[in-house]
Amino acid sequence: MPLFLKSFDPTVDIFGNNQIFRFNNSSTPSDNDGGLSLVNMFAPTATTKALINLDFVNSSFKGFRFQQESSLTSIYGNFSLQAYSKFGTTSDIFKYDEQTNTLNFLKNTSILGSALASQAYVDNHNWLSTDITDFNIAVTNIITPYNYSTKVYVDAHTWLSSSITDLATTVKAYTLNSFALPTVDLNLNSKKITSLSNGTIATDAINLGQLQALGLSSLTTNGFLTRIAANSYLNRTIAVGTGLGIANADGVAGNPTLSLTNSGVVSGSYTNVNATVDSYGRITSISNGSSSGTITLTGAITGSGSLGSSISTSLNSIQSINNLLAFETTTNTVANYDFRNSLLGTPYGRIYLNFKKTTTNGDVRQFILENAFDSNQAGYTNAFSLGYKFNSAYTNIFTYQSTLNEFQFYCLTSFDAGVSLKNNNIQNVGNPILAQDAATKAYVDSAIVTPILPSVMHGYLYNNQSTNIATGDHIKFDNAAFTRGTAITLDTFSTYSNAANTASIGRITLAAGKTYKLTAIACTASFASTSAYLGLKWHNNTTNTPLGTVNTWWGGGFNYTSGGAVVAYITTTVSTRVELRINNVLSLTYLYGTSDSNSATWFTVEEI
Repeated sequence: MPLFLKSFDPTVDIFGNNQIFRFNNSSTPSDNDGGLSLVNMFAPTATTKALINLDFVNSSFKGFRFQQESSLTSIYGNFSLQAYSKFGTTSDIFKYDEQTNTLNFLKNTSILGSALASQAYVDNHNWLSTDITDFNIAVTNIITPYNYSTKVYVDAHTWLSSSITDLATTVKAYTLNSFALPTVDLNLNSKKITSLSNGTIATDAINLGQLQALGLSSLTTNGFLTRIAANSYLNRTIAVGTGLGIANADGVAGNPTLSLTNSGVVSGSYTNVNATVDSYGRITSISNGSSSGTITLTGAITGSGSLGSSISTSLNSIQSINNLLAFETTTNTVANYDFRNSLLGTPYGRIYLNFKKTTTNGDVRQFILENAFDSNQAGYTNAFSLGYKFNSAYTNIFTYQSTLNEFQFYCLTSFDAGVSLKNNNIQNVGNPILAQDAATKAYVDSAIVTPILPSVMHGYLYNNQSTNIATGDHIKFDNAAFTRGTAITLDTFSTYSNAANTASIGRITLAAGKTYKLTAIACTASFASTSAYLGLKWHNNTTNTPLGTVNTWWGGGFNYTSGGAVVAYITTTVSTRVELRINNVLSLTYLYGTSDSNSATWFTVEEI
């Protein structure tokens, strides 16, 4: 049916403003022309950001609007279909975005006859496992407020097992190696693992057949498992020999316990015993015996006595014949004694006391105590020594010389208790090596050095300071009255500077790795008003950080201040400049400088 243009109503200008065309299917001007209206915004004359609308409205001026949006960078622009009301609200039905090349549907939509599912539908639907893997809806982006499901959403969603109707069938079809490795112990709920192949490495499980191949099935008695050959095992129990008893020999009721059987001998004390000892050294019978009987000694030592009493002995002529008396054996349990005496006869000679052992291989080992004297000493001891002799090789251990009244040691000696030298010296001592070695006087004298005293500096303001007396300035100390050590230095020559970590007169440099106490007093200052004040504080100029607390002086005119000392502490890790800084000030005219006295501003820095 043809449409006829009934009227043309420009709003303002021809280009770039709304124009209204009214159409009707009747050519008569008087016919109702409200049946269809076409509203168009003409295209702009140049590339700019603009909207072009094509509206289709009914007699109530409600209908649909096609809108094209252009920009400085667009080629085609963005396009949308809207539900339109000239006097009401307008809402989008769908939008095409040129920049992202996406078409967004804002209403319930069907694509090729398949409705898109809502998020609630996807979440609550019972899915087959094939539904999840084959869910390939050809839509990659749905506007969020309407919560339509996309493939991305379905793929990334966490599904409840109750939502997958064939979960059990699908999972049962998988083999174990399709699953991830377990991270905790598996609980089989008292069920068996069947059809298990033979284990081949140390961490494999083994089956019953492998165990039976080891011969374990033949172990039918209690006891301890013993491997007697490759893949061959037996049960053993602990057997006991004569005189022993055992409890729990097979270990079933507890640990096996060995014990001695009763020999029948009554425990107690016996005298002059009559005893029977078996081949294992046990006493099998015992009784009190008789004390009758005598012992007689013959040879170099003679004597006799009754059993159970002491024996009187005497030496024969060995004292005068310079003979040798020896008790000697080749066993390892009896010591050997060798005694020789030549006291009788000529008034000189030696007395030996030998502790001798002859081993089974024929070696002779001896400790020899020797007391030597000569005719000049009229029978008194001249020397006493201890030595060690191995076969024919003799090694002296120590000697005491009575004529020198001294001991000579030939080997290192240790003492289990303190030794008093009765105010006598130990002479000819070597230089010490170990920490506990004795030191000589010469060694100690060479080791003593003059002690290093901590550094300290006391200085003052020699010249009056009438410039650089504002907040942030520092005191220009220019004289050091006393200095000890090298850790503290005062800058008295550099040009004055307020910059951080810069050389300047009045700044004090402290060596690294030490702790210092900083003290200062502004004894005398001149103020220009009665409400004047001066606050001083130590500062780390290297890092431009304050130290300690502020001390403030108050005064008017020429004033001997009484604010007390400014004190701070600092521990340095690098070479550090410090300064006494003016923290706050009002109406100060100058700080008084003079000699080191109670009138000048002074400081003391101490290494502590």
